[in-house]
Amino acid sequence: VGTDTLNQNTIWDPTTNTPGNIDLSDALFTVLPAPSVTVVSPNGGDAYKYGNTVTITWEAKSIASKSVNIRLLKAGNVVQTIASNVAQSAESGLFVRSWTIPSTLTVGSDYTIEVSDAANAAVKDTSDGQFKIASNASLTIYCPNGGGTVMRGFNALLFWTYSGYTPASITVNLHKDG
Repeated sequence: VGTDTLNQNTIWDPTTNTPGNIDLSDALFTVLPAPSVTVVSPNGGDAYKYGNTVTITWEAKSIASKSVNIRLLKAGNVVQTIASNVAQSAESGLFVRSWTIPSTLTVGSDYTIEVSDAANAAVKDTSDGQFKIASNASLTIYCPNGGGTVMRGFNALLFWTYSGYTPASITVNLHKDG
């Protein structure tokens, strides 16, 4: 080990009296940034129902495998693999995948999406916030629906429709002033 004319440390090969233990690249090369994945959407605060189509969007950087896995998490636990080995057209870029919400999922407001490098599961990201999945069930009351008068001691007719489920029973409560 010695120093050169700029007082920099050098490694010297005393046999050939030349600098040693070095090599130069035969061609130009690029140092890529560390691989990363970022979920763009859904990224929290969204609300979906069974049958809705969700657009899952992610940004990938330096994903050499050019493929990712997409999973659905509920309260941080994997409940469904949405897609495996989803091909990307390039190592880096913005990518999209559509997914239809199945009615087999549990209704909840604590869902997130995880996207990970198919070749290295440690390179992953999860939605920044939670989103909601609800059923398509609905109940519409037609009568009475406000503005009418019912006299004490007389029967009142109730009309309603429901869809998306078949109730075992329906409970009717009377509320005064709202």
